[in-house]
Amino acid sequence: MKIVQLKYLYTSISSENLRKLFTIHFYKNAVYYNVVILKYFLGIWKMSNNDIIHNFDAKTDKTLKILLEQTDCANDCIIIHLEGMVETFNSLFFQEQMNKILDDGYKNLIICADKLSYVSSTGIGNLIFLYRQIKIVGGNLILVNINNSVTEVLKLLGFVSVFTIKNSVEEAFAEINKNNLFSFYANVFPYSFNCPLCKSNLRAPHSGKYKCTTCKSTISISEE
Repeated sequence: MKIVQLKYLYTSISSENLRKLFTIHFYKNAVYYNVVILKYFLGIWKMSNNDIIHNFDAKTDKTLKILLEQTDCANDCIIIHLEGMVETFNSLFFQEQMNKILDDGYKNLIICADKLSYVSSTGIGNLIFLYRQIKIVGGNLILVNINNSVTEVLKLLGFVSVFTIKNSVEEAFAEINKNNLFSFYANVFPYSFNCPLCKSNLRAPHSGKYKCTTCKSTISISEE
């Protein structure tokens, strides 16, 4: 039973029919689903990790808590809240959980590290590996609100410049949108076209004004 589907169903009927439908469901002992739906519309109910990614919490670790949060920044974007530490003994767990996220189709990852107390050199290695995995699929890995101790480890190992670090989730959203826009135009250019006058084959490396090499006419190429 997917709440998203229920949301579409409930918003597509009138308020009177909605009241009747609630009444019918209550009398059919479906109180739980009505409460869930009501909380969803009121913004009280929040999706669990398993609601977002199937069986995500099938395996847990006492030293590292991972909380997933969906966002409408992009369909393939997810916010990951980390609490605890990432070190040698839980590095395999961390990597497995990140693989679940990537396997589910997410490629823009925002890691909120304000509650991350410690990251060892092994943990940094996990982040580097995750960064490389994401770059292969054309995504973004952004660290948000990292504390001083984690920053010092990054500086000590010389990896501060590798990661994109932002002060807030909103800044991370802006960075992802900017990178996605850049990727879009990177796929458009270089642009091959024919001269409108002499039909010569031309090539524009980026937007701007170009002069046809054959008829010398000026042609304007925009990003739109």
